[in-house]
Amino acid sequence: MTVTTINSNTLAENYLSQFTYKQATTFTGSITYVPRSTNYITSSTVSQSYVELTFSDLNPIGGQVYRIRTSAKLGTLTGDYKILNDQRILPVEYLTDAEYPNTENYTNHESDYRMIGYFTTQSILDTYWTIYRENPYGFDAVTGSLNSDIAIQSVILPAAFTQSSILTTTYNQSYNSNQTYTLSFYLTLDPYTEAEVYMNSDILSTYIIGSVPYPRAFYKSRNTEKTRYKQDQSRFGKYLGKVVNNRSTRKYYGRVMFDFETDREGLGSPVFRTKIVNYKTGTTGSAYVSDISIKPYALNGFTPNIVQYAIPLPQEFVVAASLSQSIDIKLDYFDYTGRQSEFSTYLDDIVLNLKAEIVSNTCQTDKLSLQYNNAYI
Repeated sequence: MTVTTINSNTLAENYLSQFTYKQATTFTGSITYVPRSTNYITSSTVSQSYVELTFSDLNPIGGQVYRIRTSAKLGTLTGDYKILNDQRILPVEYLTDAEYPNTENYTNHESDYRMIGYFTTQSILDTYWTIYRENPYGFDAVTGSLNSDIAIQSVILPAAFTQSSILTTTYNQSYNSNQTYTLSFYLTLDPYTEAEVYMNSDILSTYIIGSVPYPRAFYKSRNTEKTRYKQDQSRFGKYLGKVVNNRSTRKYYGRVMFDFETDREGLGSPVFRTKIVNYKTGTTGSAYVSDISIKPYALNGFTPNIVQYAIPLPQEFVVAASLSQSIDIKLDYFDYTGRQSEFSTYLDDIVLNLKAEIVSNTCQTDKLSLQYNNAYI
């Protein structure tokens, strides 16, 4: 090979340089395969184990918990604790899939997991959500589509005077009892269109209103449309509220928020219903919904009731876990000024059960099978 530099100098054969040359003439390329030896590393895999901590009913007597510092030591040692993590606490996002990292939502990085309420791709909608067309006679599942012309990365929910559109998650989330949550989303409504919001624990069907094989977090509201269908209870679950556009022009509502409480500990999912105001004959319209989020109710200056985060484990603790040796964990609490609480939490003689797979967020149910009372359904 003859290499000519930009200033027309010709380099000698086997010349070694640290510079990058932008031009070469009379070039004949070849590939040489290195011998199979541990001296040649062509790829590598780095494994990391984590321990996931979940705090429920985290209610300090006074003040606010802003940070939690996690330390640990081997249970067989009497030395000092080793700091593993110093974590600012945030409310848990319920609409996530913990099997995948959050790789697409950069501007609103509120979870390390994939946020399924942010419709960054069509596959998010197809994988995690189900859309129905509803009329007085029943439900029909349909294929949904996204829109970015009217509302960026939003789901289109069309409605007509004879039918409404239903949007719900394909899989349930797990909710605590006596807990208040906030459901929020961005909303745009076409003229004479309204959007109703529900939390539902039952199968969306005209004909199946019976019991379900899991605990229900939400009970159905009373049916207020008996001229449309005759059941005493709402088809759609527990009614939270609605947004109505009675105007002749399309309206953007920004981020809409509904607070709701569970009826008991159990499973459930959000339901969005779009319909025409008063079923006005000949009228059609759509709702555009995006950036859907469910979190435990939070007030400024108050600690979130539910907190969850994962911390990496040093190799020495991973080895101890593999040998069924215990570790001691210490939790220290700080407010936003950095002042430490006089109380600490000690978890002694913890034996970790290492798993090869990444488990789902505690707010999610398993997507493949539901395990309840040690029985698979």
